[in-house]
Amino acid sequence: MRNLAMICAAAAAAGFTLSGCAGPTPHGDPNVCYQLTFPKGEPPRYIVVARNVSKLEDCAGKLEGIRINFLRLGGSIHEISGAYNDQFLFLDPSGVYAGTTLTGPRYMLMGRTSDGRLMRPGYMETRPVGPQGLPKLD
Repeated sequence: MRNLAMICAAAAAAGFTLSGCAGPTPHGDPNVCYQLTFPKGEPPRYIVVARNVSKLEDCAGKLEGIRINFLRLGGSIHEISGAYNDQFLFLDPSGVYAGTTLTGPRYMLMGRTSDGRLMRPGYMETRPVGPQGLPKLD
């Protein structure tokens, strides 16, 4: 274990990342959305939220529903973690972040709009055009 720590430290100093150095990676069945709990002194516990989830964003939406329900019931925890396939999900009031390890780098998967909805970065909301807005074709 000491050798692995030395190798990881040397790789980090050189600017490289090695798998196994940034912490545990997700495990579980494919297309299953998990919520993570972190009991003290134990490895993370995976709780099944939903099965047959088709996309990472759908799992994030299900975890967001759990987060909001906890807050509605008077809870004070504003952050929740989950896992889907090979990604960890981290939800907080600013949005949803994803990463391949618990302690490694994360990227923004979905951000919050001014009215609190979750949307992918770069998404532009457009209003649908009804039949009255279409030009006549002759």
